[in-house]
Amino acid sequence: MTTFTCAAPAKINLTLKVTGRRDDGYHLMDSLVTFAELSDFITLEFAETDHLAINGIYTESLNKTSVDDNIIMKAITVFRVKTGWSQHFSVILEKNIPVAAGVGGGSSNAAAMLKLLNDICPKPLSGSQLEDLALTLGADVPVCLKSYDHHLWRMRGIGEDLDQLHYASSSDLGLILINPGVTVPTAAVFKSLRDKTDQYGFALEQTRDHSLSNQDFKNWLDDGNSLTEPAIDYQSAIGDALDQVQSLGSRDGFLTSGMSGSGATVFALFDAKADAIKATASLQTDYWIWAGGIFNAD
Repeated sequence: MTTFTCAAPAKINLTLKVTGRRDDGYHLMDSLVTFAELSDFITLEFAETDHLAINGIYTESLNKTSVDDNIIMKAITVFRVKTGWSQHFSVILEKNIPVAAGVGGGSSNAAAMLKLLNDICPKPLSGSQLEDLALTLGADVPVCLKSYDHHLWRMRGIGEDLDQLHYASSSDLGLILINPGVTVPTAAVFKSLRDKTDQYGFALEQTRDHSLSNQDFKNWLDDGNSLTEPAIDYQSAIGDALDQVQSLGSRDGFLTSGMSGSGATVFALFDAKADAIKATASLQTDYWIWAGGIFNAD
């Protein structure tokens, strides 16, 4: 039987500035986003009924929840409703990305599922229709859908306002990811930010060019992440992990370090993949570590 497979890369917020909050409670943001080679993989084939099997490093974490609650199955449901395509699927998720870790694992899974379905659907949705559908599944799903088109994106609003950015060396960048193994619910971090707005504040949205020089890119990286302190307040281990990536500042090719999303994963960004991999030799930690390059859909 024919099978179809798609990678679902980890989303890395190189910067994330919270710029306000809507009346409905959703926070507005301005974020510089890229994607790591680190990926989950989704494989599907036609079936008589829908079925999801999960394997990989983080299988146990996901198996604690109902299959019906998995965002992949929700993606199938909303796609079926939108298109009227009644086909059912047997799906295998290979889970390699840490769960509830601020790197968009679930959102990327949903985006990969939507991409796969649209690629094989007899009457596929337009790009804008698919993006609108992605937003109904979560604020990060639209930008994860864009991971297959380009390396670097600016994400604003609640995640729906996306701009493709051009940085000549984006495909060469290297990443080290460290996850301290603690769970950080996004809602809890945003609640901490909301409760302490006077302390943490909201950032002003800056004017940015779509084409970035080396200096433009480095200046943007200085923006940091508005959620770092609230996340550390919730899980102090994030601070320990940040100390470790910050200690790489003197290594060849080092550009910046920070926390991705609402945590708990932290990163170090390098000019080149080889520099990132080499720098891991100086890290002494029991935390989960990954090093590699930027996701390339080709």
